Amino acid sequence: MAVALERVGLQRPAYRMWEWGQTAYALPELLFPARRLGSDGLPLPPPLLRVQVSGTARAEEFIAQSHRAARTVRDMVRLAGREFEALEAVFDFGCGCGRVMRRWSDVSGPAFVGSDYNRNLVDWCRTNLPFASFEVNGLTPPLPFADEQFELVYSLSVFTHLTEPLQNEWIAELRRVTKPGGLILLTTRGDAWAWKLTSQERARYDRGDLVVRYREVTGTNLCAAFHPSRYVRELLGRSFALKQSVAVGLEDGLQDVHLAERTD
Repeated sequence: MAVALERVGLQRPAYRMWEWGQTAYALPELLFPARRLGSDGLPLPPPLLRVQVSGTARAEEFIAQSHRAARTVRDMVRLAGREFEALEAVFDFGCGCGRVMRRWSDVSGPAFVGSDYNRNLVDWCRTNLPFASFEVNGLTPPLPFADEQFELVYSLSVFTHLTEPLQNEWIAELRRVTKPGGLILLTTRGDAWAWKLTSQERARYDRGDLVVRYREVTGTNLCAAFHPSRYVRELLGRSFALKQSVAVGLEDGLQDVHLAERTD
């Protein structure tokens, strides 16, 4: 079905219709304003924003994803021998509507910064998550931040939607804003997703090549990148020293998690 829609140029409109359809699960929020708060006491993003970021408008699942993703970040930082609260500055690259950032509302110590190329998502975060600061970035670098500004950069479900040239550009840019000795954490679709590939795509994947679908809509959820472990090592190795990779370490989306350090 997806291939047929692509051939007639309807896949993107069909995906938008699917997103709007998912918001029906949040209709009770229109009748009961109290439901516009999450169980964590913070405002819930509008249903469409939740769908665009997490694939669900269901408030309880959005909050559960938030907890799981934040736990993943904390666990990986701890694997590197660091404590999250002891970090000076933390950057959420591709912050969306604050799905992960909201988990840091009661964390004292680090300065928290997020950015995204969707202005609607950033505007919502600025209004509703005042403990952090947020900026709009472009689809391509640069970021509006100083060199060596952050001790931790994490980027969940972002490189899964970028073409190869953009991935190379963004790795270099994230290195620029990471302090020497700082950490970068990113997630990818690896072997757990390889069953979705065509025979030709699987052959390229097994050779260690990046496979990207729907390159013409890079940066959107429709663009899908599949990363073999060899490619991840080479991608991160251009700017960082890979410290740890955990297969399917991010439960949501069955994504692999990679942690690397800027060593110079």
